[in-house]
Amino acid sequence: MIAVLTNIFGLPHLELIEDALQDTFVKATLQWRKKIPENPEAWFIKSAKNRTIDLLRKVKADQVRSDKISHGAASIHLNDLFLDHEIEDSQLRMIFVACHPELAPEEQLAFALKIISGFSLKEISAALLTKEETIKKRLSRARKR
Repeated sequence: MIAVLTNIFGLPHLELIEDALQDTFVKATLQWRKKIPENPEAWFIKSAKNRTIDLLRKVKADQVRSDKISHGAASIHLNDLFLDHEIEDSQLRMIFVACHPELAPEEQLAFALKIISGFSLKEISAALLTKEETIKKRLSRARKR
């Protein structure tokens, strides 16, 4: 099967093809418990081919994203973002975001507890004596604004 897929996609993608085959084996073991297809080899080749195509698309999309990041303000190296003064600036920025006047006070509080303090939905809802679903909606509205 590796030979068939390598013939289709080329030898430079050998590692990706092997990953696709592994994924397809896992999928087959789960799906075939219920019912084995009429032509297992054809199913496997088609599924592995489709998985390889999916992985190639993902690799291409990741490459396009990284090319875009290499220009402008987004090109700051990731390590530079974790310097002490950058962390403080980022935290301060998030505090200002949480206090933005467009947010309702309930949304500000839920947003601050979740994003800045790292509380879970369950913890926030317990602290505010509110349903988790309500907190989830508040956070969703806050993120949209």
